[in-house]
Amino acid sequence: MIQSVSFIGAGRVTMLMIKGLERMAPGRFYYTVSDMSAPALDRIKAAFPDITISQSNNEIPVQTDIVFLALHPPVLLETLRQIKDEIPPNAFVVSLAPKVTLDQMCAAAGRRDTLARVIPNAPSVVNAGYNPVAFSTAVPGESKESILEFLSILGDVREVPEEQLESYAIVTAMGPTYLWFQMYKLLSLAESFGIPQENALEGIVSMMKGAAQTMVDCDLPPEEIMDLVAVKPLKEDEGVFASAYDDRLQALYARLKS
Repeated sequence: MIQSVSFIGAGRVTMLMIKGLERMAPGRFYYTVSDMSAPALDRIKAAFPDITISQSNNEIPVQTDIVFLALHPPVLLETLRQIKDEIPPNAFVVSLAPKVTLDQMCAAAGRRDTLARVIPNAPSVVNAGYNPVAFSTAVPGESKESILEFLSILGDVREVPEEQLESYAIVTAMGPTYLWFQMYKLLSLAESFGIPQENALEGIVSMMKGAAQTMVDCDLPPEEIMDLVAVKPLKEDEGVFASAYDDRLQALYARLKS
């Protein structure tokens, strides 16, 4: 059973994951966080005073049941090589970064049976969203179950093939950024039309859930689902949005897979 959790890296992903864990399981886990940035650690400590922090010293954080590498790809492998001898044999090491493969992690860590990669999702902050995970081939089944159970606290979690993780990084991890600005714009417009903010937010969230559920449960092809609403005020602009998705996201995918 996982009782202690550490994060190497004190950025936004670490903050949102701890918030999600504490929101659903307050006081259940012992946390340590390390980072080279004092301001980043101060932000974590201000939000969670009981957390142990460590600046530029990863020896304490790695002495936990699970070690999250919340680092950018260029520094992740170098950090893993530096800390590999400090990580207990039974501690699980989980990368939260794209691009760096499990084979690369295995070579850097000198282990294969306790490694995984997760593409985190911002809605984990409220225990929602989608967090795909890939395990090293040597990870035993009971260890997988333990990690999946732990990650399920943060929202939906699925084991997926590693080669799909960069795809999920674009589709699910970055997905909220494609939608939130539109939802907040709708909220602003609703208020300008006279709907109280609380009611407008309730309506927009319910509408978004319903639109997604229609894709899942309505036995119609996509073109007919998108034609269920007769009036389409943004129809002329759909091509602009679609082109932006194709141009920007295809290019980003190519960079992540290079």
